[in-house]
Amino acid sequence: MGIFAMRSSGLLLVLGTLLLTGTAHAQCTIASKVCAVANNFNPVPKPPNNPDNKSPTCGGSVAVTPFIDAFNAASPSIRTSLCQLKNIFVSSGPQGWGRFNDPTKHGHDPHQPNDQAEDSYIAVAQPDIGNTFSQLQDQNLKLINPGVAANINHAETNTVPELGLLYAMAHELGHVIWHKQYPLGQPLHIPCYDANFASSWQHPNSGKGRRWTEFDDETIDKHPDANIRMPKAATTPAEMADIYKVYATALAGANPEEDFVDMYALEAVFSSTHCAKQNCTFAMNFSTGIPAVPLNGNRGTMIAGKRQCANTAISTLHPARQIKRQRRHR
Repeated sequence: MGIFAMRSSGLLLVLGTLLLTGTAHAQCTIASKVCAVANNFNPVPKPPNNPDNKSPTCGGSVAVTPFIDAFNAASPSIRTSLCQLKNIFVSSGPQGWGRFNDPTKHGHDPHQPNDQAEDSYIAVAQPDIGNTFSQLQDQNLKLINPGVAANINHAETNTVPELGLLYAMAHELGHVIWHKQYPLGQPLHIPCYDANFASSWQHPNSGKGRRWTEFDDETIDKHPDANIRMPKAATTPAEMADIYKVYATALAGANPEEDFVDMYALEAVFSSTHCAKQNCTFAMNFSTGIPAVPLNGNRGTMIAGKRQCANTAISTLHPARQIKRQRRHR
């Protein structure tokens, strides 16, 4: 689908065009970044696949209107980060991905001019486009623990698909931020992470400085509290509800990286301009009589601290490399 802007001397037409193309809120035309990923690019660094010094490219056009709607629903800080991505891809799935080109692995092959160190990309799975936030939460839970998920459903007020796509993009954006702040072999960090997330894991540093993290990988670390089961090990809705007292979602309870990333993604939705206007509520409901979990409500001090940290990261951490400018002295 093509989006074309027309010149006009009328202010209303100009503003209408900006809203259509997703440029009214940030210095980019978000539609220009969206495309199908070429050649089924696989970013996972597992044999026989070798993504070193290789970066994804566009392989064709896709419908951009859903991305424009999600972009316009995002907070200014999330829009800033989305504008700093090189591309937003649509992939065949089954999951999306976020990619930060670590300088130790990229930008070293002169025959690959498209591959630049510190470029960032995200990909959204085609089947996820058009789903609401609650539908994507149901989907994640079914992938993680289908037995328990059969007794759980998510619901929200003012259901709109742009919040689902915003969640999907923000989740992958969270992975970009994580790997940018915890690159291979370098001592960068997310300033508020240790104070708010570290106590949720036996070995919280285990998730830092990794090359890649698969969806729902529970082999990286374990919960320090034996009474809080790992998501795949939960056998009852009550055990799943206990996970949500400490972790944003079941996916967040899989490993330290997902703990931060899915909290980041939820806060991107909760802080959206749509929810600022509509007073959105999101809940996880149980068919077994257990009280609903208010995803964006009061879930205790542990979740409150993680939410605050995620919001700080959304406001202060972005994909683009930080350029230090020295002040000239006269």
